[in-house]
Amino acid sequence: MLGRVSASSSLGFGLALLLAAPSLAAPGVFEISQACVAVGCFPGDAPGYPIEIDAPGAYQLVGNLLKADFENVAVIQISADDVDINLQGFIITGPGSCQQPCGSSGGKGIQGSDEVNGALRTSVRNGTIRGFTYAVFLHDDARIERITAIDSSIVGIWARQGTVEDSSAIRGNIGFLLPRGGDIVRSRAIDNTAGMLIGGTLAEGRVRIRDSLISSAQQNQVGGANLDMSRTLVRGGGQRMSAETGAIRHCYIEAPLGISLNSQNSQVVENWIEFTSSLNGLRIADGARVQGNIVTSPAGIGIQCADRCAIHNNITRGAGIGGIRGLLGSQIGDNLSSANTGDGIFANANSNVYGNVTQNNTGHGISVNGPSRVVGNVSVDNTRNGLRLQSNVGYGENVLSDNGEGNVSSGAPWSPNLCGGALCP
Repeated sequence: MLGRVSASSSLGFGLALLLAAPSLAAPGVFEISQACVAVGCFPGDAPGYPIEIDAPGAYQLVGNLLKADFENVAVIQISADDVDINLQGFIITGPGSCQQPCGSSGGKGIQGSDEVNGALRTSVRNGTIRGFTYAVFLHDDARIERITAIDSSIVGIWARQGTVEDSSAIRGNIGFLLPRGGDIVRSRAIDNTAGMLIGGTLAEGRVRIRDSLISSAQQNQVGGANLDMSRTLVRGGGQRMSAETGAIRHCYIEAPLGISLNSQNSQVVENWIEFTSSLNGLRIADGARVQGNIVTSPAGIGIQCADRCAIHNNITRGAGIGGIRGLLGSQIGDNLSSANTGDGIFANANSNVYGNVTQNNTGHGISVNGPSRVVGNVSVDNTRNGLRLQSNVGYGENVLSDNGEGNVSSGAPWSPNLCGGALCP
């Protein structure tokens, strides 16, 4: 004989069923709430964290989520491809804090990857995630939009490959990390130990950073393998920028310990760059194109490029160890190099130095070692020679005046030059 079921037990049983059942905010959209964590938010999701998403589809938060313990599990764990999570402006909060340096944090905010394997085509958008090791940790073809990551003790936004748009990483260890390439667009890395570290080897694709802000990173502002950065402001705090190869265009950059692009054929075009304490300044490997930049480097060389570089239409001023330095086979033309400590322009053998203006440098205006051509330059008011050339350097059509140790030292004139308004002897 069946016993009687009380009204209170019926109510409790019904409530448990209600909380455990999938909750639909709109047709095909599943809700996630703090209340459902205790009983499981979806079929197959065990009670407690992580909230496990093992089916493709659309999911959304309907309130804030809190994970107060330091257990190394994620708040939301994704194992299915093609999942879209809309935080709807809510906050996922963990136990960690990064009132520099970062302390301990409990697990990840949203996880869809173990670095090697993971869910594909995950989208996370519209909210804040704070106080975790990683706010977002996703796999390939990820999309992160309008996410703010705060107090992340390892990385704010990590996607093995994907796109980050209109997002922020604030007061953490590393702001953004895309090991296999992607896009970072209209995003901000502020007050992190390292701003944006990127991967992207030549075989795997590069990281493109556009229309973004990187501010007050304590160490590396931007670093990685294959960088393409444009229309981005980099300023304050950070020590250096470095990449194996890349393109930097239309940016304003403050990098106290300089910029290094270490592989061949990089491009640095139309930037305003300030170095405050680096001996290297802008240091670039063989075959680079450096064009249209304004560079100041009080402690070091303004622009330093290895062999076969094209250095055109730049302005270097106030550099501490020379304005522009190119090595073998350099093409150095139409630059203004003034008020530098040391030589305005230095080049090694097999170079062409043409159409430049060097003025008020404490060394030579132009100094060239080895057989080269020096044509059509203006070199005035330098402390040492206007042109300091080895005997096998051909020169002509230069205008020289008021250089402290003489207008020309050595070289082989092959056409007339002007010295103080008259033909040079």
